[in-house]
Amino acid sequence: MKTILKTFVLCVVIIGALFISYRIYDKKNSDSDKTAVLDISPSDPVVQLVMGKIYSSNIFRGAGFSVENFTNDDIIHYGMDNLTKDNYSIKTIAHKKSLCEVTGKILFTSTSNCNIKIINNDYFTKLIKNDFNIDVEVKFDTFTYKGHYCKNDGKRYYCLLSKYTETKKNLSFIHEAYEEGDTLVVKEYYLNVDLNNKDLCNLYLNPEYCEKKNVNEPIVVPDEIIINNGVLYQHVFKKIDDKYYYLQSFILSER
Repeated sequence: MKTILKTFVLCVVIIGALFISYRIYDKKNSDSDKTAVLDISPSDPVVQLVMGKIYSSNIFRGAGFSVENFTNDDIIHYGMDNLTKDNYSIKTIAHKKSLCEVTGKILFTSTSNCNIKIINNDYFTKLIKNDFNIDVEVKFDTFTYKGHYCKNDGKRYYCLLSKYTETKKNLSFIHEAYEEGDTLVVKEYYLNVDLNNKDLCNLYLNPEYCEKKNVNEPIVVPDEIIINNGVLYQHVFKKIDDKYYYLQSFILSER
């Protein structure tokens, strides 16, 4: 009887020891699976670099946006918003009988000489590949965007330029940023102010600034105004070969 009891106690001890060992092993594995979250300063150059792309175009400002739902208009608009002098040329075409003939295929109706901006088609596909690491097919249709009326001859865009004044002032405050594995997350308060809306503009900005209606003129706005009246976005980026590429944006809360 005593032998049976000793055997039973020994079995219980062994089973208990095995159970404890398993829990310790399981906890270690579980802890090792957890990815460390590293807080990053909003002023960090990496954060400023990735957010520079967000600031460059309003295509990211919908309720939800990602590289998976890029539309043709998004590609064209992003390209136009990020166009630099290295990516286009300007040509003046004299008008004849109310027409500016750029090429045999490209004509614009005009009663004065035409200033034409010329953009190669591959600019758009190369830009999207560089900034988002995706290959896209672009339909090079005629479009109008921010003072550009653009027609395509199959190789490049010819855009008739007209006067355009931007009246929307974009204001941003980065709430927080952190890295988790190969993912970078930035949470940002965003406020869009229409300078043509006098009452709303005066509420958020300096009335003198609103009167000038020049969005390119810098202005210091208290962070509290952007936080209390803006939309809270979360932007997600993924690191590939030491470079962060945009993935998606979505709204966390609205005022």
